Amino acid sequence: MKGRVLCLLENMPFPADRRIRQEAFDLAAAGYDVTVISPLGPGADEREADVNGVRALRYPVRLSQGGARGYLREYADAVVGVSKIVRRLRREAPFNVVIAANPPDFLIQLARPFRRRGAGLIFDYHDPAPELFEAMFERRGLLHRLLIVLERRAERTADLVMTVNEPCADLVRSRGGIAAENVYVIYNGPDPARFYPVEPLPELRSGRKHLVLWVGQMSRKEGLGYLLDAAEELVNVHGREDVSFAIVGDGEIRQTLESEAAARGLAGVISLPGHVGDEALREYMSTASVCVSLDEHSALNDRSLMIKVL
Repeated sequence: MKGRVLCLLENMPFPADRRIRQEAFDLAAAGYDVTVISPLGPGADEREADVNGVRALRYPVRLSQGGARGYLREYADAVVGVSKIVRRLRREAPFNVVIAANPPDFLIQLARPFRRRGAGLIFDYHDPAPELFEAMFERRGLLHRLLIVLERRAERTADLVMTVNEPCADLVRSRGGIAAENVYVIYNGPDPARFYPVEPLPELRSGRKHLVLWVGQMSRKEGLGYLLDAAEELVNVHGREDVSFAIVGDGEIRQTLESEAAARGLAGVISLPGHVGDEALREYMSTASVCVSLDEHSALNDRSLMIKVL
């Protein structure tokens, strides 16, 4: 064994978060003993599990259904859940490295007890939280300024910062004041061993000729209202009976989308199957006539290219 690595994750259960999944699996394949702390969630409903040689420890959390209060409650649950598991792990052999992912930016603070036992701390900067807040709530204000403070503190707590692309690295160096030699870019990308063409599955088109597909985490910042507008224009205004739509994934606005689709008379045209595994996702992507991205111009989206777009 080369060493022990701990990963801290809040925004998605392990192994659903693709970046942490690839990091953990690659480290395990290279001979490291890897543990990941993450929330419970769909397909990850065991408190403790072995996932391809990676030890997954999970905690319960009340996921936000939208609004700043909902996220504060979710993050409070995360502090409690992660802290309990951290106390348990401190009784085990020391970790050599702790990787704390964002959002949120406070997870690395929960890893500080491991530093006292010799662990190096890495801040894995997935998304700029202030820009994420602005995209979701369309405002700045006090919470936006607080997020900048938390981001800077996380970056300066870490021994190293790794992030997803050069625009985010520039933000770490400029806004966070982190020296260039302590910032590393580790790009995300689709894994060709997991995503590849398969035979189309015609039943996914709901009896129609074409399928329009969107995949992702459903939140207010995703612009999914545009897709409902497009479906209504094609089907109800132009009378197209040969097009179906699939919005694949889960998130805080899924029920709202279902209700709005029904209210617009699109219940039989738009399907929302929820979270699906890799096999089903390959089938959707191989069956679709077109896949759509609905990202608006924003300080967040201008810095980030989604893996699904790649």
